[in-house]
Amino acid sequence: MALGAHYLQQVYEERDDVDGFINQLYAGEVDLMKDEKFNSIMDTFDVLKKYNMFSNSPLTVEDDEGKTFISDTCAMISPFKSNDVECANEIGVYVKKYADAGKMTRSYDPDNHFSVLGASMQKYLADEITRQELADEIEEYWSTVEPVIHE
Repeated sequence: MALGAHYLQQVYEERDDVDGFINQLYAGEVDLMKDEKFNSIMDTFDVLKKYNMFSNSPLTVEDDEGKTFISDTCAMISPFKSNDVECANEIGVYVKKYADAGKMTRSYDPDNHFSVLGASMQKYLADEITRQELADEIEEYWSTVEPVIHE
């Protein structure tokens, strides 16, 4: 889920016209395989995937070493609910409390975006699908969901 919530967001948000890009996704007018931003972000993801210290089991970070690495060594907010190691970064501690209280905003994403496309990103991470198949799943998702109304 964190892959859909945090990493994939860069494909949408790092644009001059975010609203326009999101509307093109809804309309089925985006070919992600021809999109420079998507490919750049996925190229970086491929490097991270290649050098992942948990590459033999990339979808599980259940051991204490992994929990400590994320929250203490890297001082990041862990995306894993099973990680009870507090973030070593003071700002991260406050952000986690804020997020746990349900005070974060989601912006453009339909309610099931994180779970549906997070699962697609996990399949890509585990080499179960190709980049083309990932792009197809993302495009299919956006063309079948209802637009989020911004107030």
